[in-house]
Formats: sequence, C-alpha cells, structure tokens
Amino acid sequence: MKIAVPFWRRLAIAVWCIALNPTFVVPAAAARNFGAEIADVSGPAFVIPKGTNNILNAAKGQRLAPGDVITTGLEGEAELLYDDGNLTRLDENSRLLIEKLSVVEGGARETGIRLDLGRVKNAVSKLGNKRSHFEVHTSSAVAGVTGTPDWVVGLAGDPASPVTEVDLLGKTGEAGEIFVEGAGGAGRQAITSGMRSVVRPGMPPATPFSIDPERAEMLMRKMPLKTPKELRDLKRMELDKSSGVTQPSPEAASAPPPAASSGVPAGTEVAKSAAGAAALGAAGSAAGAAAGVAGAAGMVAGTAAGLAAGGKNEAAKVEAKAVPEKAETPKPQQPPLGSAEKAPVETAPAPRTAAVRLNLLAGGEAHSVFLKGDGTLWAWGQNNKGQLGDGTDDRRLTPVQVKGPGGKGTLQGIVAVAAGSLHTVAVKNDGTVWAWGYNDDGQLGDGSDDDRETPVQVKGPGGKGVLQGIVAVAAGLLHTVAVKNDGTVWAWGYNDDGQLGDGSDDDRETPVQVKGPGGQGPLEGMVAVAAGSSHTLALRKDGTVWAWGKNNKGQLGDDTGDDRETPVLVKGLKGIVAIAAGADHSLALKGDGTLWSWGKNESGQIGDKSVINRLAPVWVKAISGAAAIAAGENHSVALKGDGTVWSWGSNNAGQLGISEGTGTMRLVPVFVDGLSGITAIGAGSNHTFALKSDGTLWTWGSNSKGQLGDDSRDDRMVPAQVSIP
Repeated sequence: MKIAVPFWRRLAIAVWCIALNPTFVVPAAAARNFGAEIADVSGPAFVIPKGTNNILNAAKGQRLAPGDVITTGLEGEAELLYDDGNLTRLDENSRLLIEKLSVVEGGARETGIRLDLGRVKNAVSKLGNKRSHFEVHTSSAVAGVTGTPDWVVGLAGDPASPVTEVDLLGKTGEAGEIFVEGAGGAGRQAITSGMRSVVRPGMPPATPFSIDPERAEMLMRKMPLKTPKELRDLKRMELDKSSGVTQPSPEAASAPPPAASSGVPAGTEVAKSAAGAAALGAAGSAAGAAAGVAGAAGMVAGTAAGLAAGGKNEAAKVEAKAVPEKAETPKPQQPPLGSAEKAPVETAPAPRTAAVRLNLLAGGEAHSVFLKGDGTLWAWGQNNKGQLGDGTDDRRLTPVQVKGPGGKGTLQGIVAVAAGSLHTVAVKNDGTVWAWGYNDDGQLGDGSDDDRETPVQVKGPGGKGVLQGIVAVAAGLLHTVAVKNDGTVWAWGYNDDGQLGDGSDDDRETPVQVKGPGGQGPLEGMVAVAAGSSHTLALRKDGTVWAWGKNNKGQLGDDTGDDRETPVLVKGLKGIVAIAAGADHSLALKGDGTLWSWGKNESGQIGDKSVINRLAPVWVKAISGAAAIAAGENHSVALKGDGTVWSWGSNNAGQLGISEGTGTMRLVPVFVDGLSGITAIGAGSNHTFALKSDGTLWTWGSNSKGQLGDDSRDDRMVPAQVSIP
C-alpha cells in the first residue's frame, strides 16, 4: 500500500532520485522478461513502480519488474532475489533501477541494473548459475560479470564525485570474468579476484590494484546474504521450467578443467591432456608424439613434442586423470586510449606448448574425422571425393575406419588429424604426413592432381623424398599447411590468394616453405597452424600470431583489407596459446583464458555484439576462462575450463547447439544445452563436436550428408551421441 508520509518528504525523495540520474530513461523491455522480489528488507526502503510517482513501502516478498526503482534511506538495507537465482544487496542511501531482466541468447539470463550509490557506497551482487550476464551501470562506468557462479562484486561511488570503484571478491588471485568500461568508451579490462579498478568519467579504468585489507574485510562482512540457497535454487528451477531451457547450476560443472590447446586445421581446436604432456626430443630426428589413453574412458589426451635438442624419438602414455593446471594471474595493463573495441593488452604467459598437440576432432564441409586413443582414425559423412579414406566414394551415416595406404589394412599410429573442405590429412607418430580425398589443386601434396580414396604419403619439397619431422598440420578449403619440429612452416595446394605464403600465387602439388615477413628468409619459431577458406594463421612460440592469404574480410588481422603472399603480424596480440580459423574469420586464445577474434562478422561469429567485419582483433568480452577454441564456416566455439561449451555466430543448421531453433544468429557466446564434462571440441563448416571425459562423442548442426554420424540425415539443434566402434 502507499506510504503515509508528509508531502514534503515525498517531494524530497522524488527530487533526490531525479538528481542522481537526470537522464533516466527506461529501455524497452525484452520479449521474454522475468522478475524479482524483495527477499529481505530492514530500515527505510521504498519502491517506485515503473512509470509512476507512487512511493511504496518496500516489503518482503514484494514483486519487482524491469522499470521499477528501489531506494534505501539512512540505515536502510534491502536484498533483491531475481527469478534466475541471482541476488543484489543494497546498502543505505542507495537507489537501484531495474533496467533488464530477460531470457535471451539460447536461454542465457541477462540482468541489467542502474545503481546510484549514497554515502556509505556499497552494494553486493552474487551470481548462482552459468547462464548469467549481469551488468551494473553507474554514472561513470559499466561493470559486468558473465557466468561466474558465487562470485561477489562490490561497487562504490558517490553522486557528488562520480567515481566508480569496482571490487572483485573471491579466492585471491583467481581469474574472474568481470569487465569494466569507462563512460568515455575508452577501454575495457578484465581483473582478477582480490583486485579493484577505479573508473573516472570519460576515462578508461585505471590499472587494477589490490583491495585495501580494511575495505576487503568490510565487504566480506556484507557478503553473507540472508536468502537461503534453497530458495535461490527453487527460483532458478521455476524459471527453467517456464522458459523451457534448463541452465547448469554451479555444482553441475564438476569435470576438471582441461588445459588450453593449440590451433588445429579448418578452425578445429582441441584441449590437451590436463595431466601433462610428454616432452620428446626433436633435434636430428623425426618428432615423436605421445598418445595418451584416458583410462576407463578410452579417450586420447594431448601430448607435446619437445623442441629441446638431443632427445629420443619415443612414445609416451598419459594417465587419464585430469589434474587442473594452476591458474595463472595475468598482469593487467592500462587500456589504450581511444579504443572502445579493444581490451588492454595484458601480460600473459607464452604458449604452454611445445610443437605437437593431439588433434582429436576434425570437420570438413560435410564430413567428420575422429582420432581414437589407439591411434586409429574413424570417419563419416560425405565421401564423394574419397575424403573418408575407406576405399570408396560412398556416403557413410555412421563411423567407418580409415584404411591404410593402397587400401591395405588400416591407418595406424596417428597423432593428429585435419580436415579441409573435401580432403583429410593426418600426421603419424614418425613425423610423416598422409592425405586423401579431393586433389584438383594439389592439396594432397603427392605431386599429382588425382583424387585419392585411401591415404597417400605427402612428398618432400620439389617431389623429392617424403615430408618428415612434422608436428602440426592444418587444412583449409583447398590447401594444406604443416609445422616441422624445427619451427618452419610448409604448405601446398591452391594459392590464388597467397595462402601458401611463399611469395607467389602459384598452386603447388608438393610442399613449399613459407617465407618470412616481406619474403625475407623463412618463417621460423612456429608451434601451431590454422587454415581458413583462403587464409592461414601460425602461432609463434613467443605468443605472437602471423597470417597470410586472403584478407577481404580482415581475416589476417593486420588492420588492412589487403591480401598477403607472405606473413604479416596480427595486430596487438601477444601471450597467445591457441589459434583457430573459420572460413573468413579468425580466433585466438590468450594464456589468461580470454578470447580475441577478427575478420568476417556478418553472422556474429566474432562475438562482439555486432555484425561489423573487424580488420584487427577485438576482445570477446562476454566469455573468459576458455581452454580451447574452434571455428566453423560462420560460427565459433569455445570450451571453458569448467567443461562447458559456448558458441556464437550463425545457427542456420543448429550448429550452435541451443534449443531455440535454427535460422537465427547469436552475437555473443551462448551456452550449449545439456553439455558438461567436455574435454575437447571441434567444428566443421556447419556442424560441431564435443568429446566428454567419459569418452562419449557428441555432435550437432547440419547433417544433410550424415556428418553427425548418428545414423540419420536429420539436422540436430542440440547434441546427439555418436556411436564409435
């Protein structure tokens, strides 16, 4: 009911509210809103319903909706419980406008509040699920948290001096997912728990620094929220039921986090073994590779070939138990002025890689390949050019085993696999490369243009001998690229756009060496490669990324649209540990778990909430804590350290794995329904894979040629299991 107070007091409260936000405008409500309620209140607290001047007493259990305002007076406190299970606690002399409470992006929950703080200057928000995207707007900054359950964010400000201070609480030094933006749009940055960032109007956030112990103690006292966890969980489940999309609770992600992995062909990226990798010597001998057989699951974990001189060429098994790597705390730097699109370049570790990562999953235009723990390959889907390697051109709706050279026996001892549009490439544990499928442009590297239905060995440069010492491989639309154990890069196939990087546009039927920048010397020091439709990426051991080939959509990331026949440096990136290439866009993963992307963005595959092509890398701010990346034709995929999978971009065939249907695009990462405990991911043109820790394989998206391997040709909007013999 209305509060019975003198008119002068009502007028004073109204003037105070307007003074704190003179430009107050309530944005249009989302199509599928949810609500909130007052879970606890003490002292003077008031509610102003949307579009009215009514000032109501705030009462426990009172329902709230977007557009409502809640204020607290001197010694007043209130606790808001949102229907998605999240909480916000308001201290005294505070004003909060609920701007947005909506279910969007494949079931993600978006919460937007505008917070104007009084003298005591404290508010605390707590997340309780993995679909949350929670933003707080103050007069000088925007702060947000995405998918970080049970983390607490305290914000501080003063209407008389509009400076916003952002504190992230939690386990000290653990990487968080909070971002802050200055009101001037001058920069963004991520901070870790136990740190704070100060934002002044029109300025980028200052370099984060440690929270003062006294303030940390005070905030920790305010952390205990009165609303029982059981009630929060009940709210979340009710919203799940009403929205038709079940979101994972914090407890659901019990799988140990996989470590970051290197870039692999056709945009496919897989996680390496979290248990560790066997370092194998490479000087003077072919690089060995270690196949890790994951215990009862029977899955292959990752391995690495060492670049140290003098080692032996031998194989090693990796125990299945996944032990999380110790979190690395990045050292944030001041963000660049004048850049609203780029987060600051942070100091991050160099790639945690030697030269080999075990690529388990590969997808082409409409075929799929899986590398089992015993070193055998299995393939399914389209086979019109022999890309399945089973000695036929018959389409396969379920997995068949790749045969050996000449169709004799089966291909054995494989440690990495890549898939181009209509061809497939594999690396053996002796460092040799084998290829099969479409070959009109020499992409098989055997010195001919004949298609092959069973594997043939890639020849050496000029057709002399065979290519040896290979530790990483990638396949694009019509070209193939490989890294040797000495860090040099070799390429063959179609070259009209300079994607072979040899300073020419001549097609090559046998490998040629990729030249250095400007055509000077060879490209050296590389540890991973990725190939798009007509462009190529390479990751150097110093954490920088190099690119060459077609650049009409900005896929080379050098801030131009010019094609390049020799490598150029991708602008502004360092500390990169993994790369991936879609048809015309590119992805990079930093050692701190943040993602960067550039190139074509017409379907939102860049993930920056736009459909604008990007000529240089931009920060994918809505996700962090990533461990692996993959890219399809017009979609992108990320595996987080908690074993969940996120996707964005085109969903025309269901390749995002969300349950809301096809024919849509997602401009920011969304949670793939029903998946947890994932250890590896991959992507084909319009389909996606995920390998679970229990050894089961799941696929979704386009299935017109049987590329999902589920014995059907029905597209799948959500993951379906593949039966591997």
